[in-house]
Amino acid sequence: MLRCLSLFGTILLLGTTFLNSCNYVSGPTPVVDQTSESCDSVSHSFASAPTVKNVLVEKFSGHKCGNCPDASHEIENLSNTYGSRLIPVTIHPHPNNGFHSLVIENSPGSGDYETIWYTEAGGDIMSSFTTPAFLPNGLVDRTLEPSFSNYWWHHTQWNAQITSQLSKPLDVTMSTSNVSLSDGTVCGKTAVEFLNPVSTSGDYRIVHYLYEDSLADWQLEHGTNVPNYLHRHVLRAVANNDIIGQALVSGSSTVASGTLDTVSYSFENFMVRDMSQLGVISFIYDSETKEVMQTVSAKVSN
Repeated sequence: MLRCLSLFGTILLLGTTFLNSCNYVSGPTPVVDQTSESCDSVSHSFASAPTVKNVLVEKFSGHKCGNCPDASHEIENLSNTYGSRLIPVTIHPHPNNGFHSLVIENSPGSGDYETIWYTEAGGDIMSSFTTPAFLPNGLVDRTLEPSFSNYWWHHTQWNAQITSQLSKPLDVTMSTSNVSLSDGTVCGKTAVEFLNPVSTSGDYRIVHYLYEDSLADWQLEHGTNVPNYLHRHVLRAVANNDIIGQALVSGSSTVASGTLDTVSYSFENFMVRDMSQLGVISFIYDSETKEVMQTVSAKVSN
């Protein structure tokens, strides 16, 4: 059975200056601190920021999708190749997104396929990129797939696109703090620094995913019902249920080198089965192109 801890999370822009010499863009949008009070007593220490670009792969799947394990096996192979620079998340879209038979659970008491993997946020994410024709499918740093003029990449294309993304220069770096569980609330912070001047006609936004990892449960694989299939990196919640995310810098045509921000976030009242298997993925993207600029992840400390 799922442990019910419903979802509310909020990410906020604190605008904390780490170095006196930092240059800030003018007129950043002020944000009200709404992080859960459960996080007030949590102390944070930051890990070193990656010096190279990581790649986010958002894999859309369903536990009754017989071909979907092919994409999961591909993620395993790619993780062996790229290590921690590849950051995957598995998203089960909401049944209302047109994949009802692939993602819906059986009636309680049936003994199989009872786990609810899908989330409303997962459906909203899928819809924001136009619902694909089939599952499995994926977003690779939310880059445009030129052959079909959309953002969906077949899992056989992931390797080449990941390689291409990893070779790009790093314009923004992120470091994540220790992510703690406090009174049933997940609390963390992310530090952001723009390394090079970048131009934008929109803004840059940060999103936080809460995921649950390594859960043995039912999965259909090419016509066979597998009772102990290992479900990896399953999306459980999006901070504040806001898939658009918090604006870091906006209202300026250029973001100056050295611009710094600290973003706090919290998740509370979410649904999970094993609290020891939680982690957080944070990523920054360009709202104009939708492309992800950098991604970091961290396990939740219990």
